[in-house]
Amino acid sequence: RWLDVELARRIGGKGILVRTGYGAAVEQQPPSGVTADAIVNNLVEAASWVLADVNLRRHALAKP
Repeated sequence: RWLDVELARRIGGKGILVRTGYGAAVEQQPPSGVTADAIVNNLVEAASWVLADVNLRRHALAKP
């Protein structure tokens, strides 16, 4: 839900809207000022996005 995305962003985390469950029904109506870091179709895609994001940050930190 967008509320979960908003909470994640407010605490400095990444917010992912998953289209399964309530996500598909509310995807086109985000609250004003709320944006997701990613919108994915299911939990497998969400997990893949999280792993890719962690990997990107890990490589960015490793560069001199």
